[in-house]
Amino acid sequence: MKKLKRERLFIVPNGYGLMYGFGIVISLLAAATYTNNLIYSLSFFLVGLFLVGMIQTNSNLKKTEFEKVSFEIAEEGGVVQGRLWLKNESGENHYNLNFRFPEISKELGFEVEKLPAKGIAICNFSFPANLPGIHKITKLQLRTVYPFGMFYSWKPFQVDFNYAVHPKGEGDLALPQNVLMGESYHHQWGSGGEDFSEHRYYQEGEPYHHVDWKAFARRDRLLTKKFEDGDRQNILIDMFKLGLADKEALRQIVQWVDSCTNEKISYALKLKSGEYLEMGYGPYQKQRALYLIAQEWDREAS
Repeated sequence: MKKLKRERLFIVPNGYGLMYGFGIVISLLAAATYTNNLIYSLSFFLVGLFLVGMIQTNSNLKKTEFEKVSFEIAEEGGVVQGRLWLKNESGENHYNLNFRFPEISKELGFEVEKLPAKGIAICNFSFPANLPGIHKITKLQLRTVYPFGMFYSWKPFQVDFNYAVHPKGEGDLALPQNVLMGESYHHQWGSGGEDFSEHRYYQEGEPYHHVDWKAFARRDRLLTKKFEDGDRQNILIDMFKLGLADKEALRQIVQWVDSCTNEKISYALKLKSGEYLEMGYGPYQKQRALYLIAQEWDREAS
């Protein structure tokens, strides 16, 4: 028989709750001193309100699950943009939830105004991007003080995901002159251009405008169209050939990646660690290149 996983919820009175509880004690003492039934009645009403607040605050987190999170690659000193999916498996709406990543900041929290019953809320958030590299996150915490603000309830999650921060692009070196052109380039590297060549499997994060939807209807698989253009300029960026210090070289490569993207130049990337990015161009190629550069920065820093 499969053992059900127990939901971990924690609750404590906050400052307002402690003050409210102290007020209840004072009213009970006054009722006992003066044997006043009206004060007794008021005291029991306040106790009942206190208990209802505790139960409702705890229920506001019940059956709330973390689905997934995604991050965009950020620039050093910029802002990390993220998106979080929360799921409510209960039959009641949840309100005024707060989630945070303690490893990023204990003070920085993000609000979710409403999580519908049996539904999902998609939450956009952002925080400062500091040091370049690949940053690991293992803890996520969901909190609430709803409805009366007297209790603080929280639910911890163990997670495993990363976000990448690439170094700022710096350097004034010209783009490499090792330009590959025409059919020999396409035979060796297989880039994208304007003439359809073949299909390949879709990779997560790629734009959808090259997806072959007719092929998807036939095979139930996402395939993208691969294009060629023999007149496109193609460059191999090799970190070994820069003759710069490692971190200085990575900053220069970021500068080149930006230039290639803006000028629609295809490029391949070879890093000192042996990481290699095949030839390509455009925003998706840029995202993959910047992620590899962030990984390389981590290796150089360790």
